[in-house]
Amino acid sequence: MKKVMARPFTGNRETIEVAQMALSQATTIDELRPARAVLLPLVQGSSLEQTAQAIGVSLGWACQ
Repeated sequence: MKKVMARPFTGNRETIEVAQMALSQATTIDELRPARAVLLPLVQGSSLEQTAQAIGVSLGWACQ
């Protein structure tokens, strides 16, 4: 597996609240994935690899 240089997880309460709102209003998987990509690392402490696997995207996508 190719190693990807990941940026550190950054976010504040507002970032989490915006992602939670997006998650609650999501009606498609394409709307759901970005919200989960923000929440899993910040709230659950998931690594980028775990986040990518959980939401069904590549590691590169999860690093965006």
